[in-house]
Amino acid sequence: MFLLLFLLTVCLTISPLVEANTKTQSLRSILNHFTDTRNVYIDPVAKQRARDFIVNMFKDHGLHTWTEEFPSNQEKYPGVNVIGRLPGRFTGTRDDKMVLIGSHYDTVQTSPGVDENGSGMTALLQALKLITIPDKRNCSRDHTLLFVAFDLEERQPTFNVSCSVSGNCSCPAGLCGSGNFVQNLTEYLNNTGASFQGAIILDTVLNYDDIPNSQRLPAGFDVAFAQQYQQVSQNQFRGDFLVVIGRAQDDAQLVSGITNFFKKDETFKSIAVSLISGRPSTWNQIYQNAVDNFVRSDHYRFWNAEPSLPAVFLTDSADFRGYMQQCYHKNCDDISHVTPVMVEFLGQTADSLVEVATNMTSEKCQTKKTDCGIQQLTTAEGEIMTPYYNTEYPNSLVCEWIISVNAEQKDLRLTFTAFELEESVNCTADYVVMRDGKDKSAPLIGKYCGRTLPEPVYASAQSLYIMFHSDELDTFKGFKADWTSTEAPTIKSTAHGPPTIKSAAHDYHPVPWQLISFLVLTSLAIGQ
Repeated sequence: MFLLLFLLTVCLTISPLVEANTKTQSLRSILNHFTDTRNVYIDPVAKQRARDFIVNMFKDHGLHTWTEEFPSNQEKYPGVNVIGRLPGRFTGTRDDKMVLIGSHYDTVQTSPGVDENGSGMTALLQALKLITIPDKRNCSRDHTLLFVAFDLEERQPTFNVSCSVSGNCSCPAGLCGSGNFVQNLTEYLNNTGASFQGAIILDTVLNYDDIPNSQRLPAGFDVAFAQQYQQVSQNQFRGDFLVVIGRAQDDAQLVSGITNFFKKDETFKSIAVSLISGRPSTWNQIYQNAVDNFVRSDHYRFWNAEPSLPAVFLTDSADFRGYMQQCYHKNCDDISHVTPVMVEFLGQTADSLVEVATNMTSEKCQTKKTDCGIQQLTTAEGEIMTPYYNTEYPNSLVCEWIISVNAEQKDLRLTFTAFELEESVNCTADYVVMRDGKDKSAPLIGKYCGRTLPEPVYASAQSLYIMFHSDELDTFKGFKADWTSTEAPTIKSTAHGPPTIKSAAHDYHPVPWQLISFLVLTSLAIGQ
């Protein structure tokens, strides 16, 4: 009996995890597109495949999308940035205050680059999904929001390539994609008179490690950044935070805005590091050498523009934390190291980006109004459907229908006539739950999602409970269903069999109650 009670307790704790599982599936689905070496010297096909995925994601989520080619060290394979734009009311005018979220998608030759930098691209694309969910597609914003996937952030070879003979290679030192983009952006700002609030650059943001002493720090960090060093030291050098790097004056407003929004989630830690102001190329050489680890991503090109542009660098500290101390730019920076807590950390970063971008672009939304809630239905026949059926149901819904016919009515049956919900493993995203009774405590008949029409459902008495749930990501057309009942008495089996989860991703699996039923019977048999 102890085993039975233990398993019952475990099964009852599953429900609160549904929303987290849905986000996890979305993040992992994106990250799985960035698990191969994305370098033309090793696998140009894999790199093109990743770029195509980014382009399609941008287009599918309503961005005005284009690519910008620029010279690389190999004539056959130029660099290619991917840019997507969400326009604002002031786009193209001097009143625009542009905001950018950027990440690079290429890798070095020696690594599949899951953390460096599949994680940055995953956070960017997850933020895009959240910013453009169906509920927000009718939102308006004042200012332009750009999403940019940079190419050739990593240093390219300058030997045994077409430019090596002349010694005049176009991309000799890395950060080439962002360098080309910043030139174009500066020209655009000059032509339109628009201003630039700042770039948020994501590079290596997956590795969460709360084991004591998993976090190293660069030499001299304790002297140059004493307050931040104390924070890490008092936390026993755990690598459980995101680093936000900016300059003391040039990026102060941007850093402050980001860290304040990050603080809204009490479980999400961030540490801000401020360097001196100005263009890095004008800093004295000693200081440049001392802070070299803080300027090694695409934000550098924004800082060093003329005039300098605001930007912040978000990172997990790369090769200064946990397994990445051994795996940075190595073959072991792969998907095998990714744990559920790392995916949750990545999701918190994406959620925070949405908050920051929403605020900085002055977004205003009018969400869809729904008549959801609990609907009591007592007629002998009728129809139910999801809100806004045949267009797209809203996000974050819980709709309940309780069909109860009087004692004279028999054979209460619900038949789905149309069904199109989001597909997910175990139906954890958008789903319909059917129960044989008047409320959510009634016996479970089944749980359904995807596009497969469920079989007709019969009530054992005079009541059926139906619940529809949608998460905060993708939405679809929804469902319609008719119910009928008759006055003629008939003899019909009332056994529904075990409850089912029905989806194409998870064709049939017993739910935890089947296990409990089995254990109850087993326990009774043993007791005899």
